[in-house]
Amino acid sequence: MAIGSDVLLSDDFDRADGALGSDWTVITGAFGIETNQAGTSDTTSRALAIFDAALIGSPDYKMAFTVNSQTTVGCLSRGSGATGNVSGYLLGRSGNNIYFGKIDDNIISQLAAPFVGTAMNNLITYETETSGSDVVLRAKDGENLLGAYTDSAPAAKYLTAGYAGLYSNAVRSDIAWDDFTATGTAVSVGLTLDSAPSTMARGETGLDFVVSSAAVTPTTLNSTVKAGTVPLVVTGVTGAGPWTITASAPAILALQHSVTGHIWTVAVAAESVATSEIPLTPTSGWAYADLSVPVNTAGTLGDGYLGAAAVTSDQWVYETTTTPDSIAITLDPQGYWCLASGPTSTNTALVYLIQADGSLETQDTVTFSINRGSRLSSLGSQFSPIIAHRLNGHIEK
Repeated sequence: MAIGSDVLLSDDFDRADGALGSDWTVITGAFGIETNQAGTSDTTSRALAIFDAALIGSPDYKMAFTVNSQTTVGCLSRGSGATGNVSGYLLGRSGNNIYFGKIDDNIISQLAAPFVGTAMNNLITYETETSGSDVVLRAKDGENLLGAYTDSAPAAKYLTAGYAGLYSNAVRSDIAWDDFTATGTAVSVGLTLDSAPSTMARGETGLDFVVSSAAVTPTTLNSTVKAGTVPLVVTGVTGAGPWTITASAPAILALQHSVTGHIWTVAVAAESVATSEIPLTPTSGWAYADLSVPVNTAGTLGDGYLGAAAVTSDQWVYETTTTPDSIAITLDPQGYWCLASGPTSTNTALVYLIQADGSLETQDTVTFSINRGSRLSSLGSQFSPIIAHRLNGHIEK
């Protein structure tokens, strides 16, 4: 496949000393501008920065750069931004010698023996081009071919769209790059959402988000689904475009239940797309009540609750039936509970509070017990087989 002619990167680094620039993202190590060159002041064995203002659509690209020391530079398909996992081809040099290499999840390996390159600070051109199922790597001094290597049938992650990058695996602090350009085929960053769940329950598994047009192939490592900062758990990715990102909602999801719903952001590497509002419901067998001027006295779930005191805009979340008699429970906006029938033995139900900011309070147990022939809840409300309402709590007849 021919190398594209789009100029994707052209940086002479001629700017004030300081940060590398807003178009660059430092993955590992430390990079910056010093005396109109890009450099790494890192003294570890690996430093990596990518130019993520332009995405290269395939591994068919050409780069040119000068460098004053042992370095590595290449087009890199970015994995998880959170962990900086990167895979791609690269060109390295040690003194005047040059070698071809590969990065596999940040681990560099040499593809062939080094060959004689060009003098330090001379402009080097580096090309990669697909040929059938193979990728051909070339290094040139102007139009003079210095060396070539064919990587036979590489894994798919080396054939996806990627970014130009600076990479050093040398333990030193005087490495500098200059006059860095990249030419290839530009692709637009255009992740689209094809479908999403119509509803979501706390603790639900198998929630499918279908996406298309991802610049970087989605994986479980580079894909996230979040409402604000609250994440689902991505459990799998299937397909080859479109892709289905499957997630689970934790039972302890730090969000309030909502009939209107929450907006979720589906991200793949540097791209993201938002869903419409997806209602969030309780786990099966549970219900919730939005609280308004709640009371934390006898006959309410707040009486004796081990967590924080309920306030307006909090939510009580509770089991809808008692154990063991399966008596239905309902709740009003002040937190007063109602049993569909009187207990004939000791019954319990689990409850907890979700605050307005999504914070989950302690799960507690409410006990409904029998005392001296009358029905007495642990919240202080007595029941009689005849009287339907007594104090705050009541039973329905």
